[in-house]
Amino acid sequence: MGVSLTCINTEKGKWLFDKFKNEVEFLEVLLEDYAQKNMSQPSIPHRSVQEFWRDFDSKPFSFIKKKYCENNVILNYKYVIKKGMKLLYVINNQFLVPLKKETIYIWATALGVIFNFIFNYIMIPQYAAIGASIATLITQYLVLVIECIAIRKELSIVFCLKRNWIYVLFGFIMIILIKRLDVFINYSILGLLIEVVAGILIFGCLSICYWLISGEKQYLNIFLGAFKKKNM
Repeated sequence: MGVSLTCINTEKGKWLFDKFKNEVEFLEVLLEDYAQKNMSQPSIPHRSVQEFWRDFDSKPFSFIKKKYCENNVILNYKYVIKKGMKLLYVINNQFLVPLKKETIYIWATALGVIFNFIFNYIMIPQYAAIGASIATLITQYLVLVIECIAIRKELSIVFCLKRNWIYVLFGFIMIILIKRLDVFINYSILGLLIEVVAGILIFGCLSICYWLISGEKQYLNIFLGAFKKKNM
């Protein structure tokens, strides 16, 4: 154990240091060698710092923990893995198996095992359990990429994204607006229900406007048909 840096600014400080300097190991350095950026000027505040303090003053700690500690996509690897696993499940069980293309699944899984061993060998010594989690996350998505490449002629992911990119955009807009709304709603069951209803309304209104502008009446007719059945 030790001290990384000791700054002596007064004669008394120098006198105190002289009393024990022969009993410790130290190295004198120049001012420009240790004056890091944060020692010369304040750090630039994070863009969410004001939002954090508003939440901290108005909402319970359980909300703060969930929003700022557990909801980080990078740290919450289980969430990301589950999303990848769901897409893998769709490709494997609703496409490869019915079309008798299990060989693709077997080879992709075998390559995944090899990749997982390599990534674990690299990551675990440096990052322990988190390294193993990151290795698993990378492996799952590599298997997904391999399967998507193998079936690109029969099921074009790029074509699906091009066809539905507008709905992905609507989803991002909905998330951003709900995140803004979250600042004004208390953390409760009622607040959660309000956010769910608001999300449905935002996504629904954006979709209806797009259908009217683009002329995609088939989706609008399905929506109106379902609405009419409920009112009959």
